[in-house]
This record gives sequence, structure tokens and C-alpha cells, in this order.
Amino acid sequence: MKIHNIMKNIDSKKNKIVKLLQNLIQIKSVNPPGSTSEIAGYIKEYISEHGLKCELYEQEKTKVNAVGTLSGSGDKKFIWNGHLDVVPISKPDGWSVDPWEGKVISSKILGRGTADMKGSIAAV
Repeated sequence: MKIHNIMKNIDSKKNKIVKLLQNLIQIKSVNPPGSTSEIAGYIKEYISEHGLKCELYEQEKTKVNAVGTLSGSGDKKFIWNGHLDVVPISKPDGWSVDPWEGKVISSKILGRGTADMKGSIAAV
């Protein structure tokens, strides 16, 4: 697939990707305490609704990982690994917007976790 076709495909899904990222931002998966059960459950539901297999793995009751699988043909495998937690907000008054909203301003999404790592999760 040529890069032009890939970019066209991404552009066609832009609104869905933005909404997914906003939903992920709105789930407060702050570490500490590091509870990822809610966001992992949301990801499992989202992935399953799109026809992929997804399983949850609990390290502890509050430390949950979501593993999605897209089956294909051949021997090649691809793994996308990322974390679901975010760091605490140390200076709440330093934010110009609610960090848990996922507000779009000037074609940018502002919110806790957009660059590390919820944006990358939504992009997959």
C-alpha cells in the first residue's frame, strides 16, 4: 500500500480517532495509584466492537492489560505495546483547559495522556 493511500485511509477515520482519544483522556488512569482496569475494559469493548479478539490480563485487580489480536495469514507478527496509565497533574492551574476533557483547539487535542501514551493507543 502506498503512503498516499495510507494517509487517505487515516484521514477518512479522523473523527473516529479523535473521539476515541477523547474518550481515553476522560478515563482517569493516574499512576499512582495506577488503576488501569477501567481503561483496559473500555479498550476491550472498543476493540471487540470492531471485530477483533481482545483479552484482559490482570497483574493485580487494579493493574489490567488489554491485548488485542488481529489474525491474518503468514508467519509475520506485529506487536504494539504501550502503557495505559498517566502521570499525576502536578500543577492543575497550569492547564488552560480541563486536562480530562480532550478538548480540540486549533486542530490539536489537549488533555492528559495525549502525547504519552493515549494518543498512540488511539492511533492503532
